[in-house]
This record gives sequence, C-alpha cells and structure tokens, in this order.
Amino acid sequence: MNNTNEPTFMPVTRQEQRDLEKRNPELYLKFSFLQHPLWTDEEREEERRRTYARNNEDNLTEHTEYDNRRITISGVTLIPLREIAENEYPDRSDIIEGVITVGSNILSAKKEAGKSLFALNGGFSVAEGSLAFSSLETQIRHVLYFNAEENESLTNFRLDVLRRKIPPNFHMAYDLPNADEGGITALGKILKRFPNSLVILDPFGYFLTKKTLSQDRYQSDILRVKPWIDVIKKNNGTLFATHHARKSGDKKADDATWRENASGSTGIVAPFETHMYLERPKNDPTIGILQRGGRTVPRDVYLRFRFEEETFRWIYLEDENFRMTPLMDKIYKEVENSKGLSTSQLGNMLNYKDPSITRACSEMKLQGLIVKIGGQKGKWTTTGKSCSASRNIC
Repeated sequence: MNNTNEPTFMPVTRQEQRDLEKRNPELYLKFSFLQHPLWTDEEREEERRRTYARNNEDNLTEHTEYDNRRITISGVTLIPLREIAENEYPDRSDIIEGVITVGSNILSAKKEAGKSLFALNGGFSVAEGSLAFSSLETQIRHVLYFNAEENESLTNFRLDVLRRKIPPNFHMAYDLPNADEGGITALGKILKRFPNSLVILDPFGYFLTKKTLSQDRYQSDILRVKPWIDVIKKNNGTLFATHHARKSGDKKADDATWRENASGSTGIVAPFETHMYLERPKNDPTIGILQRGGRTVPRDVYLRFRFEEETFRWIYLEDENFRMTPLMDKIYKEVENSKGLSTSQLGNMLNYKDPSITRACSEMKLQGLIVKIGGQKGKWTTTGKSCSASRNIC
C-alpha cells in the first residue's frame, strides 16, 4: 500500500531509487524510470534488464537452477552453453591447409581419377609435417592408411615412383574388416594405441555394413556411415575417406550437383563435415579440380591441382585458384557474347535444366562476374570483371 509520505515522482539519486524499490515496488514500477533525464543510455539499458529479470524472477529461477552443471535425462545429456564456450577443445585448424579439416572428410572421384594417390600424397606430408602438395601447411600426425583394394606389392611400386623418404609414423593395413566382420571394434582398439591419428579409409564403401538399416535409403546410409565417424572422433582422430563416384553419374554435374555424384545416396556424404569431389577434365587429364564444401567450409571452393605422372605426385597450383565450374565458364562466354540472356534462354542454349543454370548464375553473381538486369525475370549480363579463372577448364 502507498504511504502518504511517499514521493510523487522518481527520486533523482540511484540510492534513493533503490530504497524506494525495496520499500514500495508497486510505486517504483509506476515511475517512468527509463526516461529519467539524468541517466545515460547504458544505465537505462541496465535498469531495463534488471526490471525484466525481477518481473520474471520465478521463471528465471526455474530455468537457471541447473545452469552450472550438466543434466542427464533418459540418457540425454544437456550441456550448459556457457560450459561449451569456456571449455578448451582440440585444435580445429586444418590437418592439410584448405583440404583436410580436423574431424571427418570424404573425397569422391570416378575410377582412376587419382584419389588413392591423392590420399597417399597427403598422408606422407601429414606424417612428415612437411608441405602437402608442394605448398600447403600441415599438422604432423600419425597416419593409419587402411587400403581394401591394394596389396603390399602395389604399394611398394607406388613408393618407388614417388621417391619420398618414408616417415616412421605412417602405417599401412590391408586387412581391416568391414563393419559386418568387426571392423569398427578393431579400429577402436587400434586408435587407443594410436590416438589423435589421421585415419584414411580407401575405399570407404568397402568398410560399410552391407545390411539395410532403414527402409529409407538416405537414412540407412547415414546409419551405415556414422559408427565409423564416431569411433574415430572418440579417439580424437581425423577421418579422410575416399569414395567411388557414380558410374552412371550426370556428366554435366555442376557445383550444385557434385555431392550427388558419390556412389549411394546423399546419406553417404551427409554425416561428414567436409565433402570433396575430384574431377579430371577430359581435355587435360593432368589437371585435377577439387570441389570442396560442407559444414566446415562457409562457401564451396574450387582448388586446382596438377598430377605429375612421372612421380605420382599431386601439385597444388597456388596461383590458379578459382571458383568456376565448366558450366559457369560456358554461361560466362554466352552472356559475354550477347546483349543479355535470361535463365531459360541459357538453359535452352546449353541444354541444362533451369535450376542448374539458376544455381550457377547465383554463384557467379556472388563473385561479381554477372548481374541480372530487369528484376527477377530479367536478363544476365557481364559486369566487366575478368573471368581468367576459367581458362583451361572446358
């Protein structure tokens, strides 16, 4: 209840205001304290937050009761976000700069594209702690290479051609069983002996269970992949898996469809943090275009490599990075030679469906190469920016 001696306006000093708040909360709330002329913006904001907290005191107490400790309910652990923010976790920087990240990585490629040699080259550099592909920085790790398609004799031949010093912390294995025969359990025991390792599974499809784990193919593939990723993460390892691309894949795959070229459903690549696709242009098989995306990559990137057949080495072409696909290159040339083309016109000219053209044009727009004039149904035209990155692709 109000007292006749109570003020009829908000006291000036902060101490008087606090006293009034304790003595008569209802009266205190009637005053427009946020408009007090002597308060700074910071003070008003502080008071606003404090008042909001007081008005929701019961609710806040209920929700902050466990804010400093983990809670497990029905086997599910709830972790305070504050704890996650303050904890120290293993370094998330790349194992191979711009290529292999800490966590899980998958590289898809067609048969004889060179994915195994790509993995072998990268594994050598990680084991040595030397520059990968001639110029990319690495984190030195123990490397465990599990190869299901080769044997010691073939590896010996490749090592003779590579002519590299053999690092002591690089081990090969040709007899790791698949998931149906205890492979995941065996790998877990190996990683307890060699934690924090780079694990290469080549080819990944061999090691997966042959069982159908769900009626939905996508969900089934996720369930087939996830145990391998989990056992490696549990031992602070990093997974680099190679995987075959579809034999009947779309030969016109562009940046929006390259993930779909992996054999199986997209559930194969979905659990991985980083996805990669290695493509060898037909007109120049010595060049490899590595398309890279995923949860660890803010935007898809395209890296250019050269394969040296005499030494079996992949070389990163540092000065020739680009974000162009063959489809983008064709679009740019058509738009450049015209006064403007719509999405449907480009689709008809290049024999592509509109969604593929739309995605490619959107990416080129982000790069500042083309712009649409005339609104949503307008025409694409070039901006005048050089498109030299597209050389030697088509």
